[in-house]
Amino acid sequence: MPVDCRHRPTGIAVALTRAVKSDVFLHVQEQLGECLGYLQLIEAAIMLGEQKAEPTAGGAIRPAYAPLQALRYHLPKWYERMVQITQTLAAGGLLVSPTEADLRSEIGPDIARYYKGAQASAEERIRIFKLAWDATGTQFGQRMLHYERYYAGDPVRVGASYYNDYDVAPLLAMVQRALAAG
Repeated sequence: MPVDCRHRPTGIAVALTRAVKSDVFLHVQEQLGECLGYLQLIEAAIMLGEQKAEPTAGGAIRPAYAPLQALRYHLPKWYERMVQITQTLAAGGLLVSPTEADLRSEIGPDIARYYKGAQASAEERIRIFKLAWDATGTQFGQRMLHYERYYAGDPVRVGASYYNDYDVAPLLAMVQRALAAG
């Protein structure tokens, strides 16, 4: 699956937790696992849409509607959660990063010594955390988050239309069979 903008927060979260070696903690691993799970669900919905492709009235083939509609509904929430997790895992490192000028100044050796990560040089750690801020906190990052929330339309209407378009007859039949058996 090609890497798109929805993968960025997850990749950044993994990189920043590895840089400071916080990925050894269970609660951090759980949050990273949540993000990675979203990526698999996204890929699965796309693959299912392709696998169950259906012909249109005009004779073309289009991806199956239901899995892509489900993705259209859930993706904005998952993306927002990935951003939230990235910000949480980055903690204060998002807000306190020396500048390039600081690194090249007389305090540069102190920054190199005290700001280095457990598995990253100070410069690498600073770059990762600045990337995390760019992707999640800056005007760009917040515009991207807002776009993901609304690109598919009003989330309430998207969810309602998914319900209204979904064939629930098999689900209700299953309930009826369970009631009849009991």
